[in-house]
Amino acid sequence: MFKTAIIPNVCLKKVALSGLITLTLYREKLRMISLSLENQGAELLMKGHYQHALAFFERVLEDNPKEAYFHYGRGESLCWLALYNEKALESFELALIISPHNADILRGKGNILRVLNRNQEGLKCLEATLNMDPKNAEALLGILPLPTNY
Repeated sequence: MFKTAIIPNVCLKKVALSGLITLTLYREKLRMISLSLENQGAELLMKGHYQHALAFFERVLEDNPKEAYFHYGRGESLCWLALYNEKALESFELALIISPHNADILRGKGNILRVLNRNQEGLKCLEATLNMDPKNAEALLGILPLPTNY
């Protein structure tokens, strides 16, 4: 017969607390890595290295498909490369599923919809952006009529 060991309640609490601390530290480390990757992607976009930014975001999305910023960055990269297509729209939509109240992502979706001649949908997104962020200059510009030679 096996004998069961009686573990004092204090020991169980220490083990549980230790596991919680380890999990918290692990989550914090993942968050810091994610922020570092966000900064790298943002820097590529700010420097105008759009092709490199696109490759970067596509690469990090393979390991981080639940990070809204990486989908957003992919969409922005495609737009800056003048690849206004369903792939860019899909990037913004995926980002919005993860982060539905992000004004910048919604603005990006609105702008791409306008370029794809889905003006009513685009205007709704841009108006919703302005409801969240009334000073969003890009959303304000996005509401303006598109040039006819666009």
